[in-house]
Amino acid sequence: MSEQWQQPQGQPQWGGGGQAPQSTSGKATAALVLGIVSILICPLICGIIGVIIGGQAKNEIDSSGGRLGGRGMAQAGVILSWIGIAWGVLIVILFIAGAISA
Repeated sequence: MSEQWQQPQGQPQWGGGGQAPQSTSGKATAALVLGIVSILICPLICGIIGVIIGGQAKNEIDSSGGRLGGRGMAQAGVILSWIGIAWGVLIVILFIAGAISA
């Protein structure tokens, strides 16, 4: 009576199959961080770099064939970077207008 437990026929096996987990692009993460920093701290420099890296990240993700994720993060980084650039330009215009009127 030495019965060993065996998995019934036709049942799915554990592990071994499926796809590898999708990794997030480091450039997408960097673009998002730069976009946030461009709004909060350093609008022009970080905004310009964020737009450039975000564009590179989107191209990298599109050409990876599904291996890389994070396109939404890259897009959010680009949008936040553009908002930061607009904010920085507005600050510069207000500063110049204040200097002229003084």
